[in-house]
Amino acid sequence: LSRIERPSNQIIFCGFFQSIFYLIRVMMDRHLLDYYTARSPQYPAGYFHAVIDLETHLKMGWEKLVQICPSLPHGWFELVHLADVDRIELMQEHWLLKISPHPKIKEAIAQFFLSLDHIGVFLSQRNYDDPFEPELIYRLSGSGEFFRGRPGATAEEIGALQKEFVEYILPLDYTSFLRIHDGFSKWRDKGLLGSQDLALACIDLQELLERTSVSISHLSVPSRSLIPFYQSLQGADFQCFWNDGTSLQRLGEGIEPPPTLGVVSIMDPKKE
Repeated sequence: LSRIERPSNQIIFCGFFQSIFYLIRVMMDRHLLDYYTARSPQYPAGYFHAVIDLETHLKMGWEKLVQICPSLPHGWFELVHLADVDRIELMQEHWLLKISPHPKIKEAIAQFFLSLDHIGVFLSQRNYDDPFEPELIYRLSGSGEFFRGRPGATAEEIGALQKEFVEYILPLDYTSFLRIHDGFSKWRDKGLLGSQDLALACIDLQELLERTSVSISHLSVPSRSLIPFYQSLQGADFQCFWNDGTSLQRLGEGIEPPPTLGVVSIMDPKKE
């Protein structure tokens, strides 16, 4: 266990968003086209069976594109028709509409979007029989390094996620961000986990704790109270929400509970 934070005010900014913007600062030296290159005899290590850069395939038209990629948001299709400067401005406004208006959060979002020179959309097919999946790409200026986000979660998907973790009150800023991107990462990192990823990540985390004997008892944080929201590429590093287990009791007493008590960082000691 490397760190625990107990924010007293603006809980999620001090925990969740601090973690997210830390990930943005700690960049990987990888480039966009290194990742979005289909496998071929010339490039057998390609990550995908097929890749479509939406910007170069707009002539296919919306109806054809949504046939091969049903989860492609129409707003992304329209976004790619704009100049990069307008894409960046619109997406920044979109983030600010969905996320807490706290001044520090607004400042961090503004700095992130100032660091961009391109926003695009790629459709990728992992294997021949798989459907194409869309991702929105945020490329950092002058480096080729990038972040990728999946389409936002629906209200139904977020509701189902909360039911899956019925003993906890999931942080509002986390579920708000899921409406922007239901999963957000850098290069091949698992990154910020989407609504479909949390349950499996919880299993991975418990296996890590049992396998490595990482102790968290001295911090009075029961392992079963941890909900991972970030997972590294190797799957051995986590950022987790934690809760003292009294949320439901407080709701029953008519007391509004805090969404989380803090954020915990857990790293596999074998990597240290």
